Amino acid sequence: MPAGDFSSTSSAREGFAKLGFSVGAEFYAEIYENWEAGLGGAFSVNGLDAAELQRQAQSSNPGSKVDAGSWQLLWVMGGVGFKFPVSKTIGVYGRGNGGLLFGRLPDITVTGGSATTHTSSTSATTSALGLSLGVLIDRSYDLGFSYFSAEPEYHVFVTSENNSLNASLKQPTTNILLTLGYNL
Repeated sequence: MPAGDFSSTSSAREGFAKLGFSVGAEFYAEIYENWEAGLGGAFSVNGLDAAELQRQAQSSNPGSKVDAGSWQLLWVMGGVGFKFPVSKTIGVYGRGNGGLLFGRLPDITVTGGSATTHTSSTSATTSALGLSLGVLIDRSYDLGFSYFSAEPEYHVFVTSENNSLNASLKQPTTNILLTLGYNL
């Protein structure tokens, strides 16, 4: 679930990200009485709100049409945290996370009148921070969430009829990942 500027359609650093999906895996081990450390990764895909982008494009160029891809994010995170039993069948955990975000900006094509503008970018890699909290049921089932945040800088290429532009774009990227898992 995108948050902040990443999901905004009206801020100065809007990301137009929509609700998406994520898959991932984690490995954590106890390092000392109820304290744990480990690694994890999550691949997230968030669509771009092309309908809102199209509405905004049509305000200055009526009849514009927008076609857009999806945000693709790979979060590779390490973490240290706690895990405490609350009862015989329920436990809670919390972790501080740090690592890397590998991101890809969606390709966007805007067609209006006789002009077509295409935007693409390179991948970006930057440091990332996060926080994970959750509940363990019967030591096997995991229900939790992770809040990951980073600010990658993408190199963007915009091409239109007889013009082209290369620019850098820093995009605040915050995702809240809901976890439904099974512990081996």
